Parts: sequence; structure tokens; C-alpha cells
Amino acid sequence: MEVFMGRHPGDLISYLSSLELTSSSMSNDQQVLLKNTLDQRPSAPVGQSAQDLVSTMKIALACLNGNPQLRPTMKEVSQALGRQSILYQALSRP
Repeated sequence: MEVFMGRHPGDLISYLSSLELTSSSMSNDQQVLLKNTLDQRPSAPVGQSAQDLVSTMKIALACLNGNPQLRPTMKEVSQALGRQSILYQALSRP
């Protein structure tokens, strides 16, 4: 989270701990929060990079769920990130 935000996510983590988050669904408010949370210093990603960033942030946010039973397991996180990596490699080929 700190890499994406460009600062320590302490306040964000406190706020998110009060929300019900799952890795597969985000409300409009949560999507706006995601956009406002990202470090504004680098240029905004576009295309597949933007989609990958959103997917990764969704996983990270799901891992911060206040209810441990609603957090993804490490296996689920690994599989989700692995799918992203495979897709990225396939799209990067000439």
C-alpha cells in the first residue's frame, strides 16, 4: 500500500477497517477512494497497466478487511497475482 500511495497508509487502514471489502466487489465510494489514494507524483497509468494496478489494489484492500474471515488467504492472493502476471506476459509479447 505504501508504494502505491507514496506515504504510510495508517489513516487509510483505519478507515478501511470499518468497511466491508471483498476482492471481487467495490462500491463507487471505494473506487473514488482508490483513485484519490494513489500517489499523484508519477503519471497516471493507462490501459493494461491501469487495470493491473486496480486489480492489485483490490487485492491489497481485501487483505485489510477488519474481519479476518473475509480476507483472502495467501493462496488466493498468490493465485490472483499469478493470473495477473501470466496475463501481463501474454499481452507483452510481440
